[in-house]
Amino acid sequence: MVALCLLANLIECQPALLAQWPQLTISIAFMARVAPMVMVMIWVLALLHQLLTQTIPNRQFSGHNRFSHGVLFSLITLIVGATQTLILVLPILSQLSVRQKLLMLTAGFSSTGGLTCLSVAAFGYLPNQLLLASILLPLFCTSVLALVLGRDPQPHPIDLHVSQQNLTQRLVSYTEAGYKTIANRLLIIAAFELLLFYWPTDLYRFDGLVHAIGNGLDWLGYSADEAQQLAPYWLTKVWLNKDLALGALAPLPLFSELNYLQQLALLCILTNMVSLTALLIISLNIFAICGRNGWQLLRSVPAAIAAAFIGTHLLVGLLLLPS
Repeated sequence: MVALCLLANLIECQPALLAQWPQLTISIAFMARVAPMVMVMIWVLALLHQLLTQTIPNRQFSGHNRFSHGVLFSLITLIVGATQTLILVLPILSQLSVRQKLLMLTAGFSSTGGLTCLSVAAFGYLPNQLLLASILLPLFCTSVLALVLGRDPQPHPIDLHVSQQNLTQRLVSYTEAGYKTIANRLLIIAAFELLLFYWPTDLYRFDGLVHAIGNGLDWLGYSADEAQQLAPYWLTKVWLNKDLALGALAPLPLFSELNYLQQLALLCILTNMVSLTALLIISLNIFAICGRNGWQLLRSVPAAIAAAFIGTHLLVGLLLLPS
């Protein structure tokens, strides 16, 4: 992984070399700029997690307040990401109620993948906007879901210190998760970038769908012209990959021409985990981590995706109201 990052930096610093790989421009930029930031942030998160468990008194969330477990899962997902959240709660996963599992999955799918999402600031996005989107998305989506579902009749109490590890164990587990995260994202970005490079017209023969998405974005609050320009990136994110959409959008003046709330709303749309590739990866991670017991959790995935998708676009509509 280190060798790949160094090689990507070498290629990016040499325009002549970079010109020889036009089909992997975003992948090279990801490995040269984003991947090192991901690993640094993961190590910082490991240290922060250990510090919090050592300094903050343990507290039990009983679940009698309908919003408490949604807030807890949102905060955990915000810090460590959806997959690491699943690993943290694995010892008590079988004891969680159906609603608690649904809240956990909704927080995961509506999240931006943890604080490592700040690494996409290397593409040119503002870190404060990325952080704000990371905080708002899971909290809003889980709160809306909790409001709809009502109070859980049989919640399982959850401790704030979900897992107990020493610093070495935590660093090792976070590093392993970081390498897997980077490898998965690189493979997906490279695969779809090659697909788009060699067969661009085949992927964008959906004029009617793009137009319909543009109408939806127009209805949410963007101008008609902005909505039609943003629609292909919405489609790229949902059907392909959020990093691919963010990487393709970053160099264009379109994003910088939007006002602050419009930019924040667009980041909420493009950075959450609701996509076909994320569905595939999270489903595979559920089976890899939970084994046969993963089927019980997998049954809640469709409802969690729907809740995250609807909640995200409700939040976007609220953010765009002043526009």
